[in-house]
Amino acid sequence: MKYKRCCELGFTKADELAVIRALGRVTTESPPSELGALERRYFGALGRYGASREDLRCYTNWIYFDARLSDGSTLADAVLHTYRLGRGERTFIHMMRGSAMRLHEILTLTPQVATLRDLLTGDRVTVNAETLPRETTRSALVLARIIPRGVSGWPELGGVRFLFPNTLRDELLSHLRRGIEAFRAAHPRASALEEFKLAPLILREVWVRSSGWMGAAPLGPAATADDAAERRVQQRYQDWLDEASEHLNGVSPRVAAESTALCPRVVDLLRELDRAYEEALAHGRPAFDPSLFWEVLGLREEREGQPPEQRPHGLVALMEFLPELDDVASLLADQFRREPGHDLERTIRPEVLAEEPHFHSFMGSIVQALSDDRFDPDAANAELRRLEDLVWLLVNFELHLRKVFKVDEALSWMLGTTSLEDELGDDLRLPFASFAFVFTDRYALGLAERTLSRNPHSSLRGKLLRVLTAYVTELHLPGPRRALRVCFFADARNGVRPELFGCTLVLEPDARLVDILAEAAPGEDDAELSPLFACVPQRHLLHLVMNAILHATSVRPSSEVPPAAAPDGLRFAPNGRLVSDEVWHLPGDIEISLLRTIQQARLGAISREQLHRCMVRGYRRRANPDWKDQSVRWIKPHWRGPSEASVIERPYRLIP
Repeated sequence: MKYKRCCELGFTKADELAVIRALGRVTTESPPSELGALERRYFGALGRYGASREDLRCYTNWIYFDARLSDGSTLADAVLHTYRLGRGERTFIHMMRGSAMRLHEILTLTPQVATLRDLLTGDRVTVNAETLPRETTRSALVLARIIPRGVSGWPELGGVRFLFPNTLRDELLSHLRRGIEAFRAAHPRASALEEFKLAPLILREVWVRSSGWMGAAPLGPAATADDAAERRVQQRYQDWLDEASEHLNGVSPRVAAESTALCPRVVDLLRELDRAYEEALAHGRPAFDPSLFWEVLGLREEREGQPPEQRPHGLVALMEFLPELDDVASLLADQFRREPGHDLERTIRPEVLAEEPHFHSFMGSIVQALSDDRFDPDAANAELRRLEDLVWLLVNFELHLRKVFKVDEALSWMLGTTSLEDELGDDLRLPFASFAFVFTDRYALGLAERTLSRNPHSSLRGKLLRVLTAYVTELHLPGPRRALRVCFFADARNGVRPELFGCTLVLEPDARLVDILAEAAPGEDDAELSPLFACVPQRHLLHLVMNAILHATSVRPSSEVPPAAAPDGLRFAPNGRLVSDEVWHLPGDIEISLLRTIQQARLGAISREQLHRCMVRGYRRRANPDWKDQSVRWIKPHWRGPSEASVIERPYRLIP
């Protein structure tokens, strides 16, 4: 008759808060020498300098319930002897003192419950999933303390929790086993619980490194804390391909990839690396892109599926989501094309497009649809502005017959390492007034992924991209100035609508392109060949597009014309409009070893000093006055060699 709910639950939230306050008072009354010894044991010689909030919480949790003072007692024992505690308060303190932080893998995960397995002992436990961190996924490893009955009545995670990607399983287990074996040798009579209470001290190095903390290591003016944290992440995976793994029967991924039986396990490990990369980007943490691993092991098709040539570029993919855009854009482009005195170099300005009746009719229908769906006013206005930009972009693209350049993968990496130092705004001449570049290489896609990861409202934040399309449209301004509108379409090919981002560049004739790009995408980036994580991603995307424009106007690219087209490359589509399906391919000839070096440099696996000593960054050299051919020469990236190497243009071939 007098059954109380608190008797079933064991303790309440109020009991937990009361115990924490009591422990805090006991801690302040403890001798400073005792606390100093515990702090040095946990943090090391550097102390608390630079420690994160989670690290400090873990330290507090450890000294409250796990750490032993010089007399063998704990702070929890002092609270039990000093204060008169209620039943719930005593229950909480006994549960916390009788448990330890352990490393678990997630077997099942639902919104209500999760099944965890201790990686050292194999014990399984079902816990309340609401006590897991929000970003927990099925592939994550959890270091946490599990109390047998929490506030909800279920087993729960108590205290601080740490998440690790599953790719760190071998490293974490190795650290734990070595630390516990050393403790057993020094304390042969210690209980198993005392061994497990060492887990925060043993694994602290791993989670500090994964969270990007750099301790007291000095950072130079060209390196920020984020860049340094990213470098630590890259260094962690530097030898991953050649390290033995328990998942692969003790062999390395490079060896296992050649085995029919072990290759599926390698694919699973690489997919875990992909998931860890996506999660890191989604939460703005240091991220490692394993794309080069897939390629080196010859498993690229397992990851990407259909070949890049079959992937539609941005606006074509967008028509799958907004087919009515195609009709209104073709109608408006045909109308502008039929106007008297139509100029082939003409582009339509946004204010001119806004005066067209067809444009008003289309936007009116969109406004009506948004009001019927009861959109939030701010979200509706943002959607309308995006649609206005899309219509303007597509009209100009249609007006100039959809000219597309497909950039070869090797060429993209080379253009990304080619300097723009001596190029002026007047040197940038467009092949067409409106056209597109299509990139499917991991350099361009990685830059786009990192650009989107900095936007918390992006629908593609933390997603692996498959196609990046850069649409370039020229605008003429009063006087000698010009403007370029560069719009990037990022497409993950995962059923989510492609995302649009970009900027407008004002080209002063005498201004350097590097200064124009720095003004459009400001940020600290002064390295000669910055890795992806250390650069300003949007600026490097614009840098890549500028180099692609200069290259497209200085070479004779190969083209593909559909069989149904006329000799001039034009044809009539089924709806009667004039189109051109000609696609220009911009090839890239480079030795495969040099390409690998550039890729590793961009991923941070090679130091800048080594690059500066061994490789010459690409650049463009103007002809001497006495040369017959006065065209600008592109000196591709190459290894340092004889003095005449800078003026020799030698075509390299891809060596498998």
